[in-house]
Amino acid sequence: MAEITDFKCISEEGYRTFVFRERAAQITVNVNEHPCAKVKVDGVLPISPIKCDWALKSKNNQYMFIELKGSHLVHAFDQIISTIAWFNDNINNFIPHRYSYIVMSGSIPRDNSSIQRRKTKLLDKYRVQCLHLRSGKTKTFPNME
Repeated sequence: MAEITDFKCISEEGYRTFVFRERAAQITVNVNEHPCAKVKVDGVLPISPIKCDWALKSKNNQYMFIELKGSHLVHAFDQIISTIAWFNDNINNFIPHRYSYIVMSGSIPRDNSSIQRRKTKLLDKYRVQCLHLRSGKTKTFPNME
């Protein structure tokens, strides 16, 4: 097992607000003055074949995952699932936050059976609820301590 700092993927640390942006997809996360670190996942961590874009790590190793997407919601869920599985197997003291987010710059499709199966897998296996929302939202995350 490794520490996340072994991978040199922390791009920013702070106590208030983090902005996650890729192309037209963006979310702002307010962490209510709890110390957190913005972790670049895609292109940095050795997760294959697919992974999400970002994670937000609290001081007690609680991780919230963020995938920024134009469309292709099912693929975005697979990226979140793959990333959480890798963290679960490889990072010391890993605790998934109860929420992860898929931020869509395009239209948000209705849930179908493929999406429902992935949501159920995340809840059953990792106790994570993955929500999908439109780009440009601001979310406040209590309990990121």
